[in-house]
Amino acid sequence: MDEKTMLLFDDYLQGALSAPQQKDLEQRLANEPELADAFVIFRELNGHLSHHYSEERASFAAQLRLKAQEHAPTQEAETKKTTKVIRLRPLQYFVAASIVLLFGAILWSQLAVPTYSDYQIEQPISLSIRSEGEIAFAKAEEAFNTGDYEMAVLFFNSILSNTPDNVEVQYYKAIALTQQDNYEEADNLYKALWEGSSVYKYKALWRHALSKLKQKDRASAKALLEQIPPEAEDYEQAQDLLDKL
Repeated sequence: MDEKTMLLFDDYLQGALSAPQQKDLEQRLANEPELADAFVIFRELNGHLSHHYSEERASFAAQLRLKAQEHAPTQEAETKKTTKVIRLRPLQYFVAASIVLLFGAILWSQLAVPTYSDYQIEQPISLSIRSEGEIAFAKAEEAFNTGDYEMAVLFFNSILSNTPDNVEVQYYKAIALTQQDNYEEADNLYKALWEGSSVYKYKALWRHALSKLKQKDRASAKALLEQIPPEAEDYEQAQDLLDKL
């Protein structure tokens, strides 16, 4: 049984088929015994694997071992313990193997998808460019470093009201906004920074890509990552993320 047939079965069980498609499959199941057997097995394994993947996988592994023994020189089993293992006919064996492989591929693809938290590691900040408002800088640092991003933004705004061109504060404000899922304002700040010529140009480009990743906008994240040049501090991380996307 191929993936197309398994997906057809799955759509049927989920009620996703049109009335003609459903009728056609039901007629096939009535007229094709092997397909009907495959459907029964799929329905049973599908229900179990989706909720008890680890347990069912272990059970299936036991079934595989038993099947292998059937082709080895016959010998009396040393034990017949309380664990009950269901023997599979050849058709059942191949159907079950296909289903397990499909579920394994789906599970692996889900685990392999990169997330924002994989790359977002905040280091303590120490704002280098200060002005008369020394207290605001200290409070902004403290709030950011303790993860109080809402308060950090308030102090960043206070600083920027006096020094609106402070790119360092703009950069960290954008990160604090991203942490609060305030994406529109954060992305506007990132864009303004990476379109500029400050030392935060490529750092902002990297962070903009991470913001898009957090929003699950993988296409935009890739487009931004591809613009990060080799000389950028975050180039290697960007390439690693690109490979995973």
